[in-house]
This record gives sequence, C-alpha cells and structure tokens, in this order.
Amino acid sequence: MIFGPLALLAALVATSPPASALVVPLRPGVAADAISQARALEERALERPRDPAARVDLALAYRALARLTGRAEWDVKAATAVSSALALAPTDPDALAVKAWVQAANHDFENAVLTAASVVKVAPRKAWAWGVLADGYVELGRYPEAVAAVEKMMAARPSGAAYSRAAHLRSLHGDSEGAVALMQMAVDATSPSDPEGRAWMLVMLGREHQSRGEHDVARINYRAALRIVPDYHLAVFHLADSLAAGDEIEPAIALLTPLHSAVPGAVTAAALGDLHAEAGRQAQADAYYAEVDAFAATRDPAKAEPRWLAKFYADQRRELAGAVSLVQSELKTHQDVETWDGLAWVLHRSGRHAEAMAAAERASAIGTRRARLLYHRGLIEQAAGRNGAARRNLEAALTLNDLWPAERREAAEALKRMTTNGGDR
Repeated sequence: MIFGPLALLAALVATSPPASALVVPLRPGVAADAISQARALEERALERPRDPAARVDLALAYRALARLTGRAEWDVKAATAVSSALALAPTDPDALAVKAWVQAANHDFENAVLTAASVVKVAPRKAWAWGVLADGYVELGRYPEAVAAVEKMMAARPSGAAYSRAAHLRSLHGDSEGAVALMQMAVDATSPSDPEGRAWMLVMLGREHQSRGEHDVARINYRAALRIVPDYHLAVFHLADSLAAGDEIEPAIALLTPLHSAVPGAVTAAALGDLHAEAGRQAQADAYYAEVDAFAATRDPAKAEPRWLAKFYADQRRELAGAVSLVQSELKTHQDVETWDGLAWVLHRSGRHAEAMAAAERASAIGTRRARLLYHRGLIEQAAGRNGAARRNLEAALTLNDLWPAERREAAEALKRMTTNGGDR
C-alpha cells in the first residue's frame, strides 16, 4: 500500500521548468491550492540554495500533486527535488525518507526498503519512515516484516497513516471486518486541514466496503471524497468501478470518459473498453483497447504496470506469451499477492494449468479473500479438475459481489458446467 502521490532550486533551474510551466488544469479549491503551495515552495528553494529542508518540502508538495492529479510528471519532479536535498545533506533522515517514498512510487521496492531501513536504524521514532518501509515490504510480499514495521509505526505515533496501513494488512490477511474498522479510524484521525489526505482515506474506506459487496456504503464514501476534492481521480475511478459491478454501465462510462480525457492512462482506457464492449459498442471498445496497446508499447511501468498489463491481456486472451514474460519479469522484484495472482491468471489463460495452480497457491497463501482473486482461483481449480474447491471459490467470488458483468457470467457458466457434468472432485 503506497501512500503515494503527498520541498528546486539553484541547482535545478537549468533542468526544471519555471513555476509558470505547471501543467495540471487549475480546478477550483484543493488542486489550485496545491499548485500555489508548490509554486511558493519553489520560490523558497530558490531563496535558500543551501537549505536541504526547502527541497524536502518541495518534494513532498510535488508528491501531493502526483496523488491529487494522477500525473506521473510530479513524481519525476519529486525525485529531482529530493536528489538536490541529498546532494546538500547526504545523511539527512527526512530527505532519505522522502527518497524511499519516491523509490516506492517508482516501483523500486527493494531500494525503497533499503533506504527506509537506513532511516529507522538511526531515527527509530520517525513514524513515517516505518510506514514507507512497511509499504515496500508489502509490495515485496514480505508480509510478516510489513506487520512488524506497521507495529513500530503505530508505537512511534498512532495516526491515520498508521491505521490505514494496518487496515490494508488486515484486508490482505482476509479480515475484512477488521480492515473496515481500522480504515474508519484512519479517516477519523485525518485532519480536515489535509483535504487530499482525507479524500484518499475515504476512497480506501470505500474500497474496503466495496470488497465486501457493500456498494451503497462504498459509494457514500467515494462521493464524500469528491465533495472534498472535486474530480479526484481515485474517487471517480472507484465510483465508476462500483457502478460497473452493479451493472450501471452507462453511468460508469459517463464518469470515466472525462477522467480519461483529462488524465489518459492504460487503466482507464481498458475500463472504458470493457464498458463499451458490455454495452455492445465493440468499435468504441476496440479503439480504447488500441490505446492500451500503445501504452504497452512504451514499456514504461509508469504508464502501464507490467502485472496489470499481463492481467489485461489474459482477460482478452491475446498476447499471452508476452503477458507471461511481463509478469514473470515483474516477479523478480515484486512478489505480492497481486503479482502472484497475475501470474496465475495469465498462465491459466495460456493453458498452463498446473503452473497456474502453483501460482494461485502463492496468491492465496496469507488468506486474501477478494472477489477477483477468488474468481481467478476458482477457474484455475476447475481447469485442474478440482471441482469442489472451484465451486467454493466461485460461489464465494459471486457472493462478494464485486465482479464486473462479464466476470460474473464466466463464473456462473463455470458453475453450471460443473453441475451439468456432475459431482465434485
């Protein structure tokens, strides 16, 4: 769980655009305030050419803009700002903690863990660094170490950031009720003076409710986030996701179309493609799928994450050899539940069911119970001849009520085939 998108600049003026070149469209309220803050911090960094803290603060402001807008260029700026801070003060714990955060945002999880670990070794009360360390451990699939890091974070300073990380770990370990309770604590602990942070927490709380099939409550939280940060991309996307899971296809399209126009990306293009296909508009669907192919061709993880691309192509039953290669390469540095599930799914679609079953076991090793993971596992188990387990997992996936229509149909058809063919094995 990366808290990810949250101080250049004598040395950076030559390579960084001036404040007037900030390109995120000015929206009322929160975004405009965040851009104004970044501009003020750029000026402060220029006025204090030997002050590493000014560059740390600027990096944090850029990260806030990255999370607020969904635009990767702000993380590029954050990395440049923190490098400038470390050039002035190579062992500064605050600068190193931000460096770890930026590394994690760029999916350099092994180095993020090394950097964050170096911070907590000399500054064990720095709660935020423990949180970044926990994030890295989660993405590497090192869950016991992630739990220990969150416990250290909580001991150093209980906060919304600590509660949200604990909630994510509860969810990964199959305790959805505990995850909801902790995420509500995270929302309650986040100050209204941090609107983007509070909106982020509300979206994550919504996601926990949605994973339990509680769509009405989830949508209340997504819309609450949008009241705080209008057009907040995460809230828009997850609200559309919830609507799609409830067969509200046209409202979901109406939400995602302007979001994709403002911040084009592979994930929104794929979602719009699937939604238009569900609505019977295959030509429009194919146009969006072509956009995904174009993002994939850049081989830029910031534009199309490899494990996500692998799942996309597995869903479409095309480019499967390349998809297997993508997710296998990702596993060299990214061994969390989602990556193992991605490998299992693409191996299954490739007809390599025994290998898929082994990967699915890794994806389920800590008890994660999410609809899509159970749906994937159930279909893999059916292909492997494990009809009893397949039935249980497919029924559980449908009961959780967080699949899109095409997935529900495939799960239902698989259950029907098993009933028609007779018996559980």
